[in-house]
Amino acid sequence: MLTKYNTAYIKRRLSIAGLTISEASKLSVKELTRINGISRKSIEAIKSYKPTIYDIVVTRHPALKDYLLNEGLITAETKAVKHITAKELEGLNVIGILPIDLAARCNTITTVALDLPHELRGVELTVEQIEQCFIGVSTYKVEEIK
Repeated sequence: MLTKYNTAYIKRRLSIAGLTISEASKLSVKELTRINGISRKSIEAIKSYKPTIYDIVVTRHPALKDYLLNEGLITAETKAVKHITAKELEGLNVIGILPIDLAARCNTITTVALDLPHELRGVELTVEQIEQCFIGVSTYKVEEIK
């Protein structure tokens, strides 16, 4: 399984070979073993990769949508918005950052973890900066306790 700990390493190794995780998951084990630096454990993670299709991306960074598209996490048709209401979120699978009360309205919320240096906080990010700072994604199911 791809985790936030091994995703960045695997992505670097695959990018050297000119591949995304989505593309690599379609290769045979024999083809994957030819890629320098890809271990047996990495191959198992790549082969278990299942692209998740999200209904919507919530982000103020246009480059994040491009990054997610490049990685096969969303499709070109996936809508991206900067702001969204609780009513619009009802039952959706969302990737982005939401306040907890809005996350409880979604079916699932997937967050994108970035290790941003201080100088990149609060500025518009490029795809390259997102790529360099990417840690991983985590999906949650948030429920309000009544």
